[in-house]
Amino acid sequence: MVGRPSLLPLTSLAALILLGGNLAWAAGKVPTPAAAKLDPAGLAKVIDQQLLKRLNQEKITPSPVADDAEFLRRACLDLTGKIPSAERAQAFLNDTNPAKRAKLIDELLASSDYGRHQADLWQAMLMPRNSDVRFVKRDPLVSWLEESFNSNKPWNKLVSELLTSTGGQDKNGAVTYYLTNNSVDKLNDSVARLFLGVQLQCAQCHNHPFTDWKQTDYWHMAAFFMKVQIDQARNPNRGGGVPGVQEANAIRRNRNFLPESAKVLSPKFLQAEEPSVPAGKPLRPVLADWLTSASNPYFSKAMVNRTWAQLFGRGLVNPIDDMHEGNPASHPELLATLSQQFAANDFDLKYLIRALCNSKSYQRTSKPYGNNADASPALYPRMAVKVLSPEQLYDSLTMVLGETRDPPVVSARPLPPIGPARPLPSRCLSPSSCWRSLIRPNTRLASPRCFA
Repeated sequence: MVGRPSLLPLTSLAALILLGGNLAWAAGKVPTPAAAKLDPAGLAKVIDQQLLKRLNQEKITPSPVADDAEFLRRACLDLTGKIPSAERAQAFLNDTNPAKRAKLIDELLASSDYGRHQADLWQAMLMPRNSDVRFVKRDPLVSWLEESFNSNKPWNKLVSELLTSTGGQDKNGAVTYYLTNNSVDKLNDSVARLFLGVQLQCAQCHNHPFTDWKQTDYWHMAAFFMKVQIDQARNPNRGGGVPGVQEANAIRRNRNFLPESAKVLSPKFLQAEEPSVPAGKPLRPVLADWLTSASNPYFSKAMVNRTWAQLFGRGLVNPIDDMHEGNPASHPELLATLSQQFAANDFDLKYLIRALCNSKSYQRTSKPYGNNADASPALYPRMAVKVLSPEQLYDSLTMVLGETRDPPVVSARPLPPIGPARPLPSRCLSPSSCWRSLIRPNTRLASPRCFA
């Protein structure tokens, strides 16, 4: 059995001593010198160097690079959400071009299926499925996300547009985010977790038990959403009107929008300065400017860590949305470099994914090799085996079996009559998108035997 690896390399331990034991560097608060821009190939080399350096320190042998068939299946599932077609597989396996893997990655990122897969991943995180928002149409946000990812909209711009979205859902699909997170605390929790990588909700009712975040920090951040006004139609699927979002001139005190624990404080960035906002001016653009800034200590690292986990099976900080000084990164220098490069390259998500996928570390086989069978997964000695998501499973099955307009058969026994068949809900853009959306809550459909 291989012993547990040390969490911090010597360089980081030295930094801790110099900082008086302060772990603030884990949250990105230690200033680092500006780095020269690297192209994807150059960043891929840095990834391999950093991971191999750590493996050598722990005397762990990395697994070799996967064969073409394993790599093809992994890349297609990770980047487009489904297995490759028989034609693509045959062409790739017969190709003798030594650069065919880099070419495949470029083709997958240019495919419309890339945006659809990213939209699948993010709609599940952005839109909670609660009974009080069961009538909200979800397809407008899914379509907005798909278009944004396929056009390679910079991540900071995408998040800024989402946070400042205004108007009717029929004109701006991004407002669906507010319609499905219809209270101040839900919005604050979601923004902190998804875009800053922190579990700020633990400080809603009391000071955070494991970090130095105070209850006042929570409500200072929540103040940026206090003027949001959600015009929620009762049931838009039955002609109940068009829901939308506006920002009022003053704080709303609607009991349905504010929880009982709410504290009305001035808007203030998380453990940072308090902005000067003239009375009557919207607050969300001010928050979006700070949150998506390249100098924000959380924003770039949160997305880098989440994207790394999407491709490697676990984050450099794990759990991925619990980044604080008590939960340091397994490779802090690598996380810092990736975050710097992501920001320096204008928050280009395809650039980041291209660099990660072209690394030798991503292309390693998942099979154990040498003494790495019992090595910590935090060392990344081999590729992790990832369970298929419901959408990956559905789309891969339809790749093999073809599309159908009929609902999935769940029982071989005849069912009792229940009246005339109802048409598809109006929120479904197409039969296939409806069935794909219906399987999202039933995560048990993603059998543990179905691996990426």
